[in-house]
Formats: sequence, structure tokens, C-alpha cells
Amino acid sequence: PVGKTFTAAPSVENTPMPGGSERNTGGDGDGSPLRARTLREEMQVGHVAPGAVVDELTARIAADDRSDRSQALLTLAEAGERDTDCIPTILSAITKAGSGSFDEGFSRAELGVIDRLTACRPGALRLVDEELAETLSHRVLGAQEDAVQVVNGVGRREPTAVAPLLDSLVAVADSESAAAADAAWGLVQVAHAEPDVVRSFVAQHVWTLDRDDPDAVSDAATVVGTVGWVLPEHVA
Repeated sequence: PVGKTFTAAPSVENTPMPGGSERNTGGDGDGSPLRARTLREEMQVGHVAPGAVVDELTARIAADDRSDRSQALLTLAEAGERDTDCIPTILSAITKAGSGSFDEGFSRAELGVIDRLTACRPGALRLVDEELAETLSHRVLGAQEDAVQVVNGVGRREPTAVAPLLDSLVAVADSESAAAADAAWGLVQVAHAEPDVVRSFVAQHVWTLDRDDPDAVSDAATVVGTVGWVLPEHVA
């Protein structure tokens, strides 16, 4: 899992349609995917500011048309990379849009944008941690694996930002998911970058072992056991 490259969601441009035709992702007018691509090109040459792009396209990420939504997300990702002050607005819009195809958290296209933006501003992960935890808890068409990569990327850069997601990361590491090894490696990276983050996390669960709630004790024992398997020095 070391050095695994984040995999972006497949492109939806020129998707073959029944009967051999192709979906036209262009078009005229402000309501088409062409508008998002045009804004991206104008931003690249300095004709429009990233903030103006964000103002226009945040509503479009909730569009019914998948191609329109995809182009808007790609353009917003670049806008955030060019002006990191826009990142909180973009991430909040993605969270509110609910544009994924499922109800289990973020779509892969959204995770691709989150990965790019948190690479620029790791602390912004806190704006999406609840929805990201939901994504980590479901195995949906590669989204869980992509979500682990997002968390691991931030964990390398700013370990304290992933503290709210350690329970979710441990749960994936303890599962039979294809992302289990990557989740375990993510714990190792956080522990090496900022040992106190993992020590505090383990301590909270060790204290839970003394509670009278059997379910809470069982869950805490599972967490402590998993961390002990991955990072024995943090549990001994």
C-alpha cells in the first residue's frame, strides 16, 4: 500500500449510449457542461477569478445531469487549488449537495475533489469528517478505498486533522474490505507523524473498558485490539 496513487473517478465524457450513439457532454448556454469547462479555461488564463467560478458553480454540483456535475466538480477543484481561501466554501457545498449516487456518503467524483483540496489545506478535512466517516463505513463501488486514501493523505500532512476519523479507520482496518491494508497503513503513518494523536485515541478506549456497558466495552476492546495488532508499542 505504500505510495498508492489516488484513483480518480472514471470520466463520463463521450459515454457510449444504447444504439451505438454517444452522450454529448457539450452544448450551448449556461446550463450545459460546456459552461463549466469554459469557466475552467478562462480561469487558467486569468480572465476570471477562482472566487467568481466558485460562486457560479457550487449550485451546479447538485445537478441531475452527471456530466454537468462532473465538469463542475473538476472546475471547482482547480479553483480551490488556485485560491485556497475558496476551499471551505467548496467543501461545504459538496457536503450539502448530496450529489452522490448512493446514500452512503460521498461519491468517487466528490472524493477526488476532496483529495485535491485537502492536499492544499489539510485542516479543511474537518468540514467533511462526518460524511467521510459515513463513506468509510460502506463498501460502495470503490468509494471506501478512495475515502481511506483521502484520510491517509491528510494524516501524513496534518495528523491531528484525522483524529475524529480514527474510529472509522480502525473499523476498516479490522474488516475484510479491500481497503483494510491501506487503513492499517494509515494508522501507522499517523502514529509516526504525531504519536500523541494515537496515544490519546487508545487511552479513550482503554478507559471505556471500565464501563458497565457491555456493548461499549466490546467495541472498545475491538479498537484496542486492532490498534495493538497494527501498532503494538502504542497499546503495551
